[in-house]
Amino acid sequence: MRLMALVAAVIAGVGTMAWAVEIPHIMAQSPWKKFCGNEAGGSVRVCVTRAEIFNREDDAVQVTFDVVEREGRRTLRVIFPLGVQLVHGTRLVFYGSDPWRSRYAVCHAWGCISEYVMTSALAEGLATKQAVVVQAIDQSGRPQTFPVSLAGLQEALDAAKADPLTENPRSPRKPWLDDTLRPELRPARN
Repeated sequence: MRLMALVAAVIAGVGTMAWAVEIPHIMAQSPWKKFCGNEAGGSVRVCVTRAEIFNREDDAVQVTFDVVEREGRRTLRVIFPLGVQLVHGTRLVFYGSDPWRSRYAVCHAWGCISEYVMTSALAEGLATKQAVVVQAIDQSGRPQTFPVSLAGLQEALDAAKADPLTENPRSPRKPWLDDTLRPELRPARN
C-alpha cells in the first residue's frame, strides 16, 4: 500500500494529464534476479538484473525492467509487450525529480525495448529511491503506468552468483501470487 501511495504522489507531482492514470491493483512484481553469460557467438560477458511487473490473474508480463551490464557499462532497459504506441516511447519517474523519456529502439516478438543511458543521476535514483514509475501509451491512447519497487535491486546487482543468461530470461514466480483463498488467482504450475 505504501508503494501505491508513493506512486500516486509521483504521478501527481510530475505527471502530465496525458500520462497520469490509476494503477491496477491486480499487478505484482517478481523479485530482482541476476542473469549472466556471454553474448551469442561472442566473448563479451553480459549481466542482466531483472524485475517484471505481471498480471496476477493471467501471469502476463506487463513490463520488464532490466539493468544491463556489458564491458563495465550499465544501461537501463524497459520492455513493454507489443501493442504500445511507438511514437511516445517510455517514461521513467522518480519521486521529486523530472521524468526521463526514451524512444523505443527495437521491437521483437516478445516486446518493444527502450533504453536509458545510465547517467550518474539515474544510477543515484536507482540506488537511493524506493520506487520508480515506468509508463508507456497503449494502442488505444491510454497510459500504461506501473510502479517498480527498487527494494533488492542493489543486492541483486552486487550478487556474485547469477543464473545463466538466455535470450529472454524470465524471473521465477512465487507458487502462489495472492494471499487470499481464491484458487483462480493462483498461476498454473509448469
